[in-house]
Amino acid sequence: DQLWEPVFSPDGKNVLLKRGPKYSIIVDGEPWANDFLSMREFAFDDQGNVAATVQMEALKEADVFTFMEGLWSLAVNGETWSQKFINIYSPIFSPDGKNVAAQVRVGRCEYSIAQNGTPWSETFSCVWEPVYHPENGSLIAPVKVPGGWTLAQNGTLLWSGKYAQIWHPRFSPDTKRLAAITSPAFGKWTIAVDDEPWDLLVSDLVLDPIFSPDGQRVAAVVKDNESWTIAVDSKVWPETFDMIWDPIFNASGEVVMAKVERDRKYTLAIDGRASGKWFDQLWEPVFSPDGKNVLLKVRENDKYYRRIISVDEIRK
Repeated sequence: DQLWEPVFSPDGKNVLLKRGPKYSIIVDGEPWANDFLSMREFAFDDQGNVAATVQMEALKEADVFTFMEGLWSLAVNGETWSQKFINIYSPIFSPDGKNVAAQVRVGRCEYSIAQNGTPWSETFSCVWEPVYHPENGSLIAPVKVPGGWTLAQNGTLLWSGKYAQIWHPRFSPDTKRLAAITSPAFGKWTIAVDDEPWDLLVSDLVLDPIFSPDGQRVAAVVKDNESWTIAVDSKVWPETFDMIWDPIFNASGEVVMAKVERDRKYTLAIDGRASGKWFDQLWEPVFSPDGKNVLLKVRENDKYYRRIISVDEIRK
């Protein structure tokens, strides 16, 4: 009767859609064997597994008691978890595709993280989307406890610091360090690395932390007083822009660059300074393996170019 949200899997092999009047998932034209009264969010991994939050039972108007018993679960490849929850949000697959986790509401004001249908034994007044540890498979999630927000690992508090808000924990490439967007005070944002907040506060927003390849440095896009720039290791670039893209480290982590926009023109900024050459269009740049040169794809005067420019030349 209806179709929604065609989405390609990461490997480009599968197309997923939701259908009505009941809800299901169709993968490459093949629908799940089961359908459901309602479906909100879905996720998939590189192996072609699909998970979706689904409503298991009908609810009569004003039937608060049945609602509080739990109507929602997670369907993985069409098969539902055995346990139901009051609400369930943001499913994610583990890197190997063998496990699925999600935020769950288990009481009136009690939230937790569930994996494969089993919630943590600990509950919190709120939680945000978890992430899997890339190596040991544990789950890390922002949780709200008395005194503020912090990070928990498999239900046990991981960080001791308490924040007004915490979002999007991210691991370093070697998984030994952990950074997250944090708010030490209402309306103020920064990055905390291993529970140590930067000595920097911005008023508008901070985007996801990005580690250098060796894990020793962290950079993030920040917006302060309506202007965009990059902060690296708690230091803000001197120039601001109309728009800026994610920072990119060279292999050694010594140089940071980003695509930037000003007055509808685009260029590269390296270590806080914009290049003197601006283009009509610019694609995401790429460092050479030795970090001395940058590959650019640009449009200039209605012509497209692929150029290799040295970092020293960009700095001029």
